Amino acid sequence: MRTTHRSALSGAVLAMSAVALLALAGCNTMRGLGQDTQAGGRAVERSAKETQQQLEERQRREREQQQNPGAAPPSSTAPPSA
Repeated sequence: MRTTHRSALSGAVLAMSAVALLALAGCNTMRGLGQDTQAGGRAVERSAKETQQQLEERQRREREQQQNPGAAPPSSTAPPSA
């Protein structure tokens, strides 16, 4: 039983090592890994800022509608359909 456990553990270590090697090969270097990670972080940050702006704009419009319930909603910026 002990041999089976050790064999399974060494197989798991081998599999994790192979995955790590493939990940590093894709980046080519540790510097490349850092750059890839930074780029991913910037994309997430940009998306979060855009979402925050959209939420703030939506809240602003809702406040305006509550303050002026009889006013028509703002017209869409899309061109009219033909």
